[in-house]
Amino acid sequence: MNDNLVKYLEASKKNLTIVYVLYLCSIVAPLLSIVGGVVAYIHQDTNNSMLSSHYLFLYRTFWISVLMSLISYVTTVMFVGVIIYGLLFIWFIVRVAFGFKCLMDNLPHPNPLTFLVK
Repeated sequence: MNDNLVKYLEASKKNLTIVYVLYLCSIVAPLLSIVGGVVAYIHQDTNNSMLSSHYLFLYRTFWISVLMSLISYVTTVMFVGVIIYGLLFIWFIVRVAFGFKCLMDNLPHPNPLTFLVK
């Protein structure tokens, strides 16, 4: 396998950057979040605590957004789902942007198990 490709596939800051970008691009192409979620799941048990906190944060972001998307889809008939989906959209962007900022500052995520942003 090409050495440059291996650098992006192993648990590293480069790999996390790709996952964050995949999550942000999933706003336009939702299937990209599945790829990011799988990569986050594969690397969440890495030995580096900073990287591990980001992978766990991204993995939880994926599943929380999937759950909230299903709830908003089911409740769309009552118009409540449209409001939930709008709030989910804002929550997702802010959550991913905050995590990406922490990554760029070389900081672990302060609370990767939170439902909120921080």
